[in-house]
Amino acid sequence: MVEGTMSNVFYQLSEQQSSKSASHLDINKNDPNYLDQGQWYTPSMAQAGVAGVMRQVLIDALLTSKHPVIIRSLKDEDLPQLSQLFFCNALRGVMPMSSLTLLSGEMVRF
Repeated sequence: MVEGTMSNVFYQLSEQQSSKSASHLDINKNDPNYLDQGQWYTPSMAQAGVAGVMRQVLIDALLTSKHPVIIRSLKDEDLPQLSQLFFCNALRGVMPMSSLTLLSGEMVRF
């Protein structure tokens, strides 16, 4: 996965969350500090996709934070390990997802 049809994707992995304190395990998407909590990843746009304006704004905003965004591919085997996922674009901003249904039918909830 590189992006949504009109958006870029950011995600966190549960293995990253396991080392966090319990207060970080339940990220409140209504919390204004939602993006400051935990390690975010976003795929590279070097091979495909559009490096959107909002994607760059978020990367820049988190650059000096405790957890700067890491550019990392999102692979099929990562999908069951997702702990947070959002899409973003300049028109709609950050759009947190609450779940993802895998091709196997398994649902990953965030």
